[in-house]
Amino acid sequence: IHKVCRSVKIADMATAAANDISPPEEATIPTSAASQKKGSAKKKRSGKKKKRISKHVLKAKEEAQASSNTTEKVTSQSNKPQKLKDPTDVSAYLTNWKKCQSADATEETKANWKFNKNTQSWLIRHAYETDKVPKATFAILLEYLEGLKGGDTKKRLLSDATRRALRYKDYESKQQQQQEEEAKTESAPTEQMENDDKEEEKDSKKEDSNEDNPPTKDQEKEEQDEDHQRWSKLDDHDKRKEYKRARRILDCIKE
Repeated sequence: IHKVCRSVKIADMATAAANDISPPEEATIPTSAASQKKGSAKKKRSGKKKKRISKHVLKAKEEAQASSNTTEKVTSQSNKPQKLKDPTDVSAYLTNWKKCQSADATEETKANWKFNKNTQSWLIRHAYETDKVPKATFAILLEYLEGLKGGDTKKRLLSDATRRALRYKDYESKQQQQQEEEAKTESAPTEQMENDDKEEEKDSKKEDSNEDNPPTKDQEKEEQDEDHQRWSKLDDHDKRKEYKRARRILDCIKE
């Protein structure tokens, strides 16, 4: 009886275990996820393919990039603040040069001075401005200009000094004419009217003659315009000083 009961229990336990175990369900993948996987696989395959670009397109891109780099360089250079020369440094440049020219100059004094093209051009450009080139510095500058090398630099300096000297003489003659005309107006107003007509005819002839002259270079024109604006603001005493400096430079350079 015990054996029968044990066998029945074993059989019941086996059937219960058989009923609990179910076959594994097949994993179902949703259609949306499957489509996404297919799309990503296609993208990976398409990404592996190399795009072919024609040579003229590549060349055009390189030229555009090079032009943009050059424009950036130009703008960066133009935006940089310009360095202004200190008049004390310029005067030291000339004093050291004069020490080197003496017979007792040692190697140490000669080593303290070196030629600087920018400083020389600055001196030539601002030689007529007393606030930047004082009287003592200008006296040494005349000695420096006597031994100036370079034909083009001498020609430019000579033409500039001649232009300034003639400008003052023209200004002086106009001032004298104005004073004479003012004196005549007090005595004879009718004569003044005739003189005005003559002056108008002369001015018209001058304007006609100036139109025939060829235009100068842009850079020289800009410098002359700036100098003319500065000169127009000077009083008679300072204009006379500039004229004297121009005459001294002309006497120094002329052979």
